Amino acid sequence: MVRFKHRWILFQVNQDPVIENGQIVYPRASLKLNDQMISRAIYNQIEIYYGQFGKGLGSVAASVPCSISILRVSGTIIFVQTAAIEWDRTYYIREQEEAEKKGNII
Repeated sequence: MVRFKHRWILFQVNQDPVIENGQIVYPRASLKLNDQMISRAIYNQIEIYYGQFGKGLGSVAASVPCSISILRVSGTIIFVQTAAIEWDRTYYIREQEEAEKKGNII
């Protein structure tokens, strides 16, 4: 009997637009993986577990321009949760320091 393994992925979706020549441009991260490879892998897994209906519902999210940053990959959810808490803590401290520099207090 083969055990089914799950992998947990913690990722960040970056959607910071850049304005160039009066146009809003969404920057794309240069990764060895491209958007099509990631979305194809996600859609294949959705189709396996949820069928064509689930795959159709997931395709609605494909129209949102964004980039994805992988923050942590783990075999157990507890390590992903710990990494998410640590990332949130450092992000909040960084945002708080920037706000204090500008004179805004969070």
